[in-house]
This record gives sequence, C-alpha cells and structure tokens, in this order.
Amino acid sequence: MPTNRTRRTRIVTERRVTPGERNYFYTGNYDDPDVFLGIAASETEARALWEKFRDELLAEWIADHPGRRPWAFWKLDATEPRRRTGGRGEAYPGYDHPCNLRAGIPYRFMLQRDADIFRSVSPGGREYEIYDPADPPRYESEASYLDRLGLLTDAERKRLTETAFADEVFGQEDDGDE
Repeated sequence: MPTNRTRRTRIVTERRVTPGERNYFYTGNYDDPDVFLGIAASETEARALWEKFRDELLAEWIADHPGRRPWAFWKLDATEPRRRTGGRGEAYPGYDHPCNLRAGIPYRFMLQRDADIFRSVSPGGREYEIYDPADPPRYESEASYLDRLGLLTDAERKRLTETAFADEVFGQEDDGDE
C-alpha cells in the first residue's frame, strides 16, 4: 500500500578526539574526569585511541614542536630509550625502566644519600655512580633520536637548526639535605 511517510536516514558522525583526550596524549595529564575514567585508566583503551588518531595528533604536534614528540609517543610508540652520550650519574634503580622514562630518559639519578641508604639495607652491596652536578648525565636530543630512527619528516627537518641536534643535559634538583 502506498505511503506518504518520508524516509529518514541517520547521519553517522565519525568519532573525533576530544580536547581532554588531546591534552592527555600531548602531556599525559588528565584534567577531564571522562579521560581519567576512560583512556587514562586503561592502557589498552589509550593505545587503541592513540592508534586511531596518531597521524592527526602527530601532525598537529609536529607543526608546533618540530623535532619533538608528545607524551603518548614516548609512552606508547617509542621503541627504545634515548642514548646516553656522557656525564656522571646512574639512574635511580627502576627509573631506567621504560615505564619510568620521561621523553625517553630517566628522570631521577642516584644521589649520595640514596646510595648510603641502599648500602645500609644491603651491606656489601654494589657501588653506585653518584650524580655529579658538575658533569650531569647527557642524552641525545629528541631530534637526534628521531633522526637516528628515521622518524623525522622532511618538512620537520627543514625547520630544525643545528642546536636541535645538540645533546641534552639532565639537571636534577636535590630534594633534601645530604
């Protein structure tokens, strides 16, 4: 039987990354409660969303930060840490593990008081190379890392100066009395 009804089609909108998710992938911070309860709580979910939006997010990031990568790259994509190029100081135990790196480098090194504590609980334990503020640890720059692994885009490389490839010096704040 004929009808006068108009057929409606559903408009399917493609999922877009939210501002809270974008901030999380760029910085690792999750100010948005929905992000905290979602991707920040599940590495599997974070990885799936990063893989879906990686190209878009990296293109945006690189446009503003050539020679560098956002937090999610270092957390989810980096295949190895940045190479150490010099300086004195051993990473605090466990801080050289991939899950504890920041932008591919450890962020805490052994101070004299740390070594003393370790030796007090494990007499006869090994010696540690103590962080030396006069000769702090140095690492290849993010741009050097990306270049070495073939991850720099041609457009990105053209925007970088020689200083982008200079080693980065790690400065550690002493957070207490020795």
